[in-house]
Amino acid sequence: MLRSAAADAGPALRMLLLTRQAGDWWQRLEDDREIGALATNPKRILLIDLDLSPRIDAAASDIDLVRQAIPFFASRLKIPFPDPSRVNLTGHHPPARVLDLHAAALVAVLAAKQQPADTALSVDIDYALRDVLGHERRYWRRRAEALELFQGPQGLSMKKLAQVIAAACLIGASDQDDLRNLLGRVPGVDSSVMTKLGTWLSELYPPGRGEGYVGSLRPDRLAEMHVTQELDESPGLAHACLTNLNERQARQALILLARASAEYPAARRFFEEALFKFNDMIPAIEAPQDTMIAIANAIPFPITLSLQLFRLERSEEALTAVSEAIGTYRKLSASSRYTFQPDIATALQLRAEVLKALGREAEANLVLAEAAEIPDIPEPPG
Repeated sequence: MLRSAAADAGPALRMLLLTRQAGDWWQRLEDDREIGALATNPKRILLIDLDLSPRIDAAASDIDLVRQAIPFFASRLKIPFPDPSRVNLTGHHPPARVLDLHAAALVAVLAAKQQPADTALSVDIDYALRDVLGHERRYWRRRAEALELFQGPQGLSMKKLAQVIAAACLIGASDQDDLRNLLGRVPGVDSSVMTKLGTWLSELYPPGRGEGYVGSLRPDRLAEMHVTQELDESPGLAHACLTNLNERQARQALILLARASAEYPAARRFFEEALFKFNDMIPAIEAPQDTMIAIANAIPFPITLSLQLFRLERSEEALTAVSEAIGTYRKLSASSRYTFQPDIATALQLRAEVLKALGREAEANLVLAEAAEIPDIPEPPG
């Protein structure tokens, strides 16, 4: 992008570059032959060295962060809040993630509605997100009762509603037809209730920007926990929601399961299954670095497979597998050059060995030369 900008003579072009931490990235841009002229042109670049302080005090204790968040949740919900000094954490092994601490604060605010004002409140932080999900389930029930989704011979159970939410979080919907496709994947949902069920779902979670036709549980970790639980409890739902997906559905499912697999062992099983089915979707995924790393960690099979085939003297098959591995890691490298360069080098070295076994010495030497040119890249600053 920057090289294209450097070659653009248009006077109206402007760019804003942000970085989490100062480092040598700007110097590297200046040293680049094509970008350097742009980076040093005061008419095109305005460099402001401005450090933004974090919103959360790093010195604050976990219980301090919970107590500080309580008034904000209560104000947003328009309900009285408990005396923060009366709220304590149990089941706690600091330091906790800020999301868990804020979930604990929300649980305390909601629990205080049912308690006298001077009651001490204890929140088990290990179950804070599950408690928040429990409140969401009560919200689902109230809205379902209003739409009479539990009534009649085709009435739905809370379990079915939970599965609908899981399917929506996992694969989403881009339009009304897509929504019917989503609802049809949930076992036991009759077509006669799909219209009301679609209304229920879209009213619960209206789509945000870029979310298509329906939204999802927020925060993301709440959706990941719920989807993992529902897929794990219903093999039929898991099969239906991870089979015959289009490109958009497969990409959304892979991203959610990649994130969930970092925390939930059951999610990793579904993630690996989805990767096997939809590995051609990897180039289309645009996700944060930690998500791309999760994807990479779950796909060692091309290199492992090629090594096993090579040891079995099935060199042609090994060459195909290792070439696939190289291609995959090159695509992933676009998201983080620091993370995947060693994988590319390893795969190239294996490819050279396979080529030698096939008698293709000249090609093997070229591949080894390419591997040798990959530098030992240090971890990025910060």
